[in-house]
Amino acid sequence: MAFAPWTTDFHDFLANHYYGVSPFLVDDRRVEWRLAPEREAPPGPSRNERLKRAMSAGHASLRLELADYSGPFFPPVGESFQSVVRLQLREEVELDQEALSFDPFRAGRGITPVGFVHFMRKATYLASQRARPRHGR
Repeated sequence: MAFAPWTTDFHDFLANHYYGVSPFLVDDRRVEWRLAPEREAPPGPSRNERLKRAMSAGHASLRLELADYSGPFFPPVGESFQSVVRLQLREEVELDQEALSFDPFRAGRGITPVGFVHFMRKATYLASQRARPRHGR
């Protein structure tokens, strides 16, 4: 995480791999998650326009992948990640902000966040959810 500002291409949403910040338990297996784009977006004046062009061309797809967790100083290498599902982005949608509340601690499908970093994030997620716009405001 500390080096992310220097290793992230903020000009293109589809030019980066996105990693979970800490491991998760999947059943009894400790894993790392990442979201990997299948190709970069086409040229455009802004990252939003680049993403829209990629969606229009049918090229905005990412793979959700996992790899065995081997500790904070030994990240898995690219070929150790296994694809779980392919996500195809098709269009921009307007969503109710209240519906977007995210809680990584709702452990569904046997996936549970573990580790110190996840523990520290709990208060941040609660504060973020309380600050989201509500209906009628």
